[in-house]
Amino acid sequence: MDLPKPYLLLTEKECLRIFRLLRWRDGVYCPICESRSVKRNGHYKAYQRYLCRTCGRSFNEKTGTVFHYSRISLGIWFLVIHLAFVLEKSTRATAKEACLAYRVCYRMVRSVMDRIYASAMKARLQGVVEADEFYVNAGFKGKNYHGKLGRPSRIRGLKPPRGRGSYSKDEPMILNLYQRDGPLRLKVVEGVEPGLKQLICLNVEEDSTIYTDDYMPYRRLDEEGYRHEVVNHSQGEYARGDVHINHDEAIASLFKPWLAKHRGVNKRNLHLYTATFQTMYDMRNLSNRDKFWKTVEICLSNNIPH
Repeated sequence: MDLPKPYLLLTEKECLRIFRLLRWRDGVYCPICESRSVKRNGHYKAYQRYLCRTCGRSFNEKTGTVFHYSRISLGIWFLVIHLAFVLEKSTRATAKEACLAYRVCYRMVRSVMDRIYASAMKARLQGVVEADEFYVNAGFKGKNYHGKLGRPSRIRGLKPPRGRGSYSKDEPMILNLYQRDGPLRLKVVEGVEPGLKQLICLNVEEDSTIYTDDYMPYRRLDEEGYRHEVVNHSQGEYARGDVHINHDEAIASLFKPWLAKHRGVNKRNLHLYTATFQTMYDMRNLSNRDKFWKTVEICLSNNIPH
């Protein structure tokens, strides 16, 4: 028996019903001017077209979403979203399961990651916050930068740099901020400015309690309006009652294997991967169905990334 390729559990009609349920949950509105004074104006294939009485522009149900201008069916899109962002499969494994070319699947996954980055939580953390840093290997994978960097191409891949890693050494630092029983923030440190201290001030509310290790850039955080507690790792201290950064270290141990599934990333795209992991980690207590619905809602958001 020859099964269709790919073998989908949802029909296109059912996918369109889910799409409309999530897109127009609060009623139909114009994605251009956000006016609710709209009327029906024919069809575009299986999708309803509308005409906005306020701005005079016409649009269809896919306008402003990640599915806009895509010829790929909703069933394929939903399958890719479920495999890559709910089951957390790699892009190559997702392409194989969805019977897509790797480049096509990568563009689909990248489009969803762009929306996740654009809609990532911007609220500042508060309460008890753990702050720590870790390093990942990320160079210029996928781009022909050789000859423009002032060095020959690598023969044996990325080797660990001498001393602490940095963005220029192709081992970027990632600042890990975790609010206990709350959300997560992962920030890629690209240069000297903004540094660790400035990033903490931008992402953590004043009068919060911050736990860090004895790394020098964390010093004098109390002068910025924070209650700062330190665990001295250099002296073998890793916990002092509730003062520890064990959650941050556990998150770093989860992020590195998740990133390794992508077999190396370009450091200029690293912010997309950190935002994606951050969103998936914040949804860790949800069921797979709720994770899928949340991800599709992000794809339907009108926050078009630049």
